[in-house]
Parts: sequence; C-alpha cells; structure tokens
Amino acid sequence: METRLNVFGQKEVKIQPKGLPVIWVEMYCKRCRPFQECLGYKELSDSEWREVNAIIASSNTPIKIKKSLQS
Repeated sequence: METRLNVFGQKEVKIQPKGLPVIWVEMYCKRCRPFQECLGYKELSDSEWREVNAIIASSNTPIKIKKSLQS
C-alpha cells in the first residue's frame, strides 16, 4: 500500500479503482486521526463518540487516552 503525507501533514493512502485515475484519501477517519492508527471509532454511535470525547478532553496525551479507552 502506497502512502504519502499531504500538504497538511496527514497520512494518505493511494487508491486506484480499475480504469480510473489515482486518488489519495486520508488513511484514518477524523476520529482515529489523533492516534495515527485505526481504532474503529468510526463505528461508534454519536452518543458513544460523545462519551469518548469526554475521556479525550480529560486526558492530555493520545497514549493515555488510548490506554483508558482500551481498559
């Protein structure tokens, strides 16, 4: 999988459907972007995501947030 950093410093992945030109899309959704890995947060409902945001707001680093959400 070919990746690059866009002009905003966000990681993108190259996608080329058969017969169409190359497109570059963000590798992570908005919810997972701060962690720079897919944690499946796009599957959460809006109310679940609000709860996760409360945990994120009370933590000061992505590593602490990730550990508290996984426990």
